[in-house]
Amino acid sequence: MLASCATPSPDISLSKRVRATTVLIVSGTGHGAGVLIGHNRVLTAKHLVTMDEADIFFEPGVQTVGVVTWRSESADLAVLEIEPVAGSPVDIDCAAPTAGVAVVMMGHSVRGHPWLLRHGYIASNDMAEDGTVTLDLPARPGDSGAGVFARDGRLVGIIDGYFRSVVLSPYGEFMGVGSMVAGPVLCRELGLSVLEVAPERMAA
Repeated sequence: MLASCATPSPDISLSKRVRATTVLIVSGTGHGAGVLIGHNRVLTAKHLVTMDEADIFFEPGVQTVGVVTWRSESADLAVLEIEPVAGSPVDIDCAAPTAGVAVVMMGHSVRGHPWLLRHGYIASNDMAEDGTVTLDLPARPGDSGAGVFARDGRLVGIIDGYFRSVVLSPYGEFMGVGSMVAGPVLCRELGLSVLEVAPERMAA
C-alpha cells in the first residue's frame, strides 16, 4: 500500500520562501544579510554597506557583486543593484506593527549555520523616532540587514540592531534582542526614494 502524500508543514514552506529571498552580504571586513525586493535589487541595513560595492551570495552558491544605488537619509536602509536573478522578490507589508504577532528572521550570525531561521514576536506597538520597533527575537552581529517576515511570508521589517542580553539556543548563546526598521518605514522610504523597486509589492 502506498503512503498518502503529506502536505509540507507551514514552517517548512515558510523557511523555503524566506531562504529564497535572503542573501549573504560581505562588505569590507563585515558581513550581514539582505532581502531580494526586485529581480536586480537587494534591501539591507545602511550601516552594513559602508563601501559602494559588496559581495552578494545566494544560498545555492551563486555569487555576484552588488552596487549601492541608494542610502536612506533618515532610516538605516540601503539598496544594492545586482545582475538580474531568477529568484522571487519579497512582498512588503506596509501595515503598522502589532505587538504579539509571530515573525521569523533569517540571518548569518551563527557560526557554521548561515541562513538559519529563527522565530520570535513583535514586542511593541510603538515605533521609535527612527522608525524602529523592538522584537522578542534573538539577533547579533551578522544579522544586520536580515528580513523579518510575517507568517504569510511578507516582509515586515529589516534588522538594524540589537539590545545586549543572553538568549539560550541549541546553537549556543545569542547575544541580543533584535530591533527592526518597521514595514511602514520601508514602504515610505522605498516608495518616495526608490519608486522603481516594485510599488505593486507594497501592501497595507
